[in-house]
Amino acid sequence: IDLPEKVSMLTVAMKIPGDALTYETAASNFNATVDVLGGVYDEKGQPVSSFKDAVKVNAASTDPAKLKSNRVIYTAQVPVKPGLYQVRVAVRDVQSKRMGSATEWIEVPDLSKGNLTLGGLFISELKAEAAADADVFKLSHLSVDRRFDKTSKLLFLTYIYNAARGAAAGTAPDVIVQLRVFSELKPVLTTVFRRVSTEGITDLTRIPYSAEVPLAHMPPGRYTLQVTANDRIGKTSTSQVVHFAVE
Repeated sequence: IDLPEKVSMLTVAMKIPGDALTYETAASNFNATVDVLGGVYDEKGQPVSSFKDAVKVNAASTDPAKLKSNRVIYTAQVPVKPGLYQVRVAVRDVQSKRMGSATEWIEVPDLSKGNLTLGGLFISELKAEAAADADVFKLSHLSVDRRFDKTSKLLFLTYIYNAARGAAAGTAPDVIVQLRVFSELKPVLTTVFRRVSTEGITDLTRIPYSAEVPLAHMPPGRYTLQVTANDRIGKTSTSQVVHFAVE
């Protein structure tokens, strides 16, 4: 995400399965500790930033079924310049000494070039019995593994950068967005293009856009969500994709 202070902020989010940890009993509580070590490296393998933490995890029960659904989420934010980066994270369960790691590449665009750009997709889940609220896109509520129950809805938030403005003073950007979902390259959902509202937005250089994707008609499996934005004034287009699974 690009901040008004002209700083690009990379959000790193990781999830640890609750049943992969070793818990100690303390009074009526069950506690575990996870050591977290992470870093962001440029395309030449040089370190840009790092983070280190000891995460305390509390569980109401050691029942495997309940531990499996226990959300252990860790997030960190790192300011970055435009470029290609690799994020590396490693964790260690303090009690069992078991370790795990993950890596992922990400490209941070150079918005100073003025090209129409979509920011990264922040993904969350709306359960069937829940109602969407302002907290749904909090970092602690993000869907890190992007696995959803088919009775849920996938929610996403992104930002549209550098949308063109008309020649007349006060002209708002004119951007339309389409969603497409693919299963093994076959489209299973295609929406019509919808105009992005800019009502109430004071900073038109970064326009937020969110939408939901119903999953009830999708059989269990892996899918790809493609979000496409067309700038009807600037005659340009851009898109973002993210993979997810329905269970």
